[in-house]
Amino acid sequence: MQNVICVYRKDELNNSRIHVGNIIREPDVFKFRYSEEYRNTASYAPIFPFLNKDMEYTNINLFPVFASRLPDPKRKDIDKILNKYNMSEYDQFTLLQKSQGRLPIDTLEFI
Repeated sequence: MQNVICVYRKDELNNSRIHVGNIIREPDVFKFRYSEEYRNTASYAPIFPFLNKDMEYTNINLFPVFASRLPDPKRKDIDKILNKYNMSEYDQFTLLQKSQGRLPIDTLEFI
């Protein structure tokens, strides 16, 4: 499994995807950085809380804005969910990568 998740925003007008940035998992830290295209286009709004599009953000845990897209590991049916993605243990990064973290309320995708 790769240690990079590409974040895309679906453009509703022309049904295309815009590369927003990447989430990178390193041994002791997670990083998020906007793509060059996204940084350099003024009409693309930043994702809260990553308001500075020129900054690289780091955190020891998966960023809450991304982790909130995942099922709670305490759910009764979590084993069934993990099994669906061929996972034997709960790992936020891998689950986000495999499930693509889609929510019906926004246009972000994680690939």
